[in-house]
Amino acid sequence: MGPGPALDDLKAQAEAMNLTEWVHFTGPVPRDEVSLYLLAADLFVFPSVTESQGLVLDEAQAAGLPC
Repeated sequence: MGPGPALDDLKAQAEAMNLTEWVHFTGPVPRDEVSLYLLAADLFVFPSVTESQGLVLDEAQAAGLPC
C-alpha cells in the first residue's frame, strides 16, 4: 500500500497486462484504515523478494484473503 522502489514497475506491469481496472495502488494508508482496505479486497499480493514474513501477511490472512 505504500511507496517503494518497485512501484513504477508494478504499475507498468499492471497496465501492460490490462489489469488497471482490478489492480489498485492506493499509496500510503493510515494505520487505522488498513483493515478496511483489506476487508474490501478480493486478493492480497505481497511482491517482496526480501521479506520472508511481514505483519501485513498476517493481517491479510486475518481478513480472509488468499495470499
